[in-house]
Amino acid sequence: MEQLVVTATWDGTTDANGMKMYFDGVLKYQDQATIAAIQSTATDITISDNSTYFYKGLMRGVTLYNRELTVAEILAVYNGTVTRTGLVGEWLLNEKTGTTAFDSAGTNNGTHVGGVSLVPTRTAASGRTAAGTRTNV
Repeated sequence: MEQLVVTATWDGTTDANGMKMYFDGVLKYQDQATIAAIQSTATDITISDNSTYFYKGLMRGVTLYNRELTVAEILAVYNGTVTRTGLVGEWLLNEKTGTTAFDSAGTNNGTHVGGVSLVPTRTAASGRTAAGTRTNV
């Protein structure tokens, strides 16, 4: 199973191409945002479409920023280098036991839900990756 690095950005506007999605560092989708601001709440971020259908695939990790990344930064993330500027959370998903997804950038630890299997990765970026997971952070 191939790992896919998905990077989504939003420039904070409702401009025509304010939202972008990159697969493996290549722009694949852009559209207009329908909201003007992201609200700060205590709501979980989940990597699944709901509590029934879990993400089934390989994940190298999850990073969350408080700003839009440049194309060069997106390519750097794809190649395994995480820029620290504006980094809010970084979950390497390299835990070997337990249900906690540790945040190496701060104190926003999450919880693996739905059964996590750790498998060796084919990239040097993280060393391990989670498969078949739903993680709340």
